[in-house]
This record gives sequence, C-alpha cells and structure tokens, in this order.
Amino acid sequence: RDHGIDCDMRIDGALYFASNQAQVGRMEAVVGSLERASLNTWSELPLDQARRMAGTRGLFEGLHSPDGGSVQPALLVRGLARVARSLGVTIHEHSPMERLERAMDLPPEDLAESQDWSKDTATPTESTPEADTVSPAATVGVTRTGVTAWVVQLGSFSNEENAVALATKIKKGGYTAFIEPLQDAGKVVYRVRVGPELTKVTADQIRDKLAQDIEVKGIVMRYP
Repeated sequence: RDHGIDCDMRIDGALYFASNQAQVGRMEAVVGSLERASLNTWSELPLDQARRMAGTRGLFEGLHSPDGGSVQPALLVRGLARVARSLGVTIHEHSPMERLERAMDLPPEDLAESQDWSKDTATPTESTPEADTVSPAATVGVTRTGVTAWVVQLGSFSNEENAVALATKIKKGGYTAFIEPLQDAGKVVYRVRVGPELTKVTADQIRDKLAQDIEVKGIVMRYP
C-alpha cells in the first residue's frame, strides 16, 4: 500500500485441509510457533463443517484462519521490481544458478552463521554415501550443509521388486512414498522413504502414524 503495488490482495481467510491421514497434524508445529509468539489466528474446524466447506467427505482435518488471504503473484513480483528499481536496486535477470543449498530448519541468525554468508564462495564439505543419490547413468554427490529436510526410511532392499511392493502398500495408505537407489559396496540397494518434510517434528509424526496405520516401523533421517 505504501508503494502503490496493485496485486489484487484479498484478506478473506485461509483454510487448511488434510485429505489423508498422513497430513493430519501437519499444522501443529506452525500453530504452536504462532501461539508462542502470540500471533496465532488458526482454529480447528468441526470435521463435518470442514467437509461441507470443501464439498467432499474425503477429509480428515480442517483448520481456518480469518487473517489469511491471497495475492496475484505476477502482479506482486512486477510491483516489487518496480519499487526496487525506484530505490536504486539493480535486478539481474537470467543469472545462472551455481549451487543449491537447503535451508529449512534453522532460524535466520543460526542459518547465517552455519552458511557463513560473509564469504563470497562456499567451501564444499565432504559428501557421504548416505547423502549420495545413485542412478544407472551417474552418481551425484550431495553436499551436506547442516540444514536439510527429513524423510522416514522404512526399508532397504537388494531386490527392487520388494522395494516397489512396500512403496505401493504405503501409497495405498495415503502416504507419499518414493524409492531411492544407493550404491553400497559395489551393489545397488533400494531405499523406501516417505517425505521429504521440512521439519523433523512432522517426520516424527508421520513415522508414528505409519507404525499405527500400516504397522510398518521406520526411522527418521536427514534428506538428502
């Protein structure tokens, strides 16, 4: 508003719906953080009301915040660019990406320290076998930065068919499962994983739900 950016902003509330059991409780960490900061406006909806609002019986949880809203993203970006240029900022377009660092779990002050943003270039750390993704065509080394996502690993198989069978079973239960091959001692093993999730809290919750719903015990691991 201060800079006259017309991005069709509408503050008309926001809804969160869990369409499968794996999604139930995913907002707990967010709501808890907002509560501790005295900023929370999210509240849980009665399940029947949430299903009526969504127009489907296939929901397991619903939350509502009256303070949520939406913007037209293209208009917002163009407006921000206009304001930035007016303030003397140079915008560099079509710049090549030289590296990708995952930065999901630390607060900004800890993240800045862990990544050492005062330097112009980052010093790669040694990759470990657990952090490498292997495909028949190539081996890709993944650099650990200390800031990662999280997955639930449910098994590691030398037989790909067994991995596919487990992943299929998990998917039928409403979870997002994937198979990731890894070269180990000259052989390829196939790891069955669920996720990735942004926080370990959410991954822990999914691990517990998997043990309860599908009777498959998993372990929470950093990813990649």
